[in-house]
Amino acid sequence: ALARVHTVLSLSSWQGAEIRRLVEEEFAPYSVGNQVTVSGPEVQLRPATAQTLALALHELRTNCAKYGALSTLSGRLSVTWQDEDGVLCMDWQEQGGPPVQKPTSQGFGTRSVLASIESQLGGRADFDWRSEGLLCRLAVPLTPQAAIAERAPMREAAAERAGSGR
Repeated sequence: ALARVHTVLSLSSWQGAEIRRLVEEEFAPYSVGNQVTVSGPEVQLRPATAQTLALALHELRTNCAKYGALSTLSGRLSVTWQDEDGVLCMDWQEQGGPPVQKPTSQGFGTRSVLASIESQLGGRADFDWRSEGLLCRLAVPLTPQAAIAERAPMREAAAERAGSGR
């Protein structure tokens, strides 16, 4: 994950990285079977944000491939994002994989994603362990000045978008 993001950053002389490129690089091994769909506007990330987000995405993808939707041929993953007033809001939605149960304790992957998104970037990471598949929402400030404002619980907002097909 670090090697991929460093390659992307070096192509821009370490000025930043486009989110779509990071996501597509991470999911390149799954592009053949149309298991992964990605969509969102062009969003340029600062180098530190790109590196941290790439590691979080790698951890989510690894767990998805081991235990989640990408562990079966019928599984599907949708990754969407948008810029909401200087905050990158990314939705990760799995479906069609093995039934999911909420973990009784946080594993390394969940702790890693929480630490990187919340502690390093000042963002938020919410997990909804739905039986049909994990729904995760990441909110990451795009600039040092952007703050994660108090919003309706992100899980509810992500669930609404999932229900509306967004």
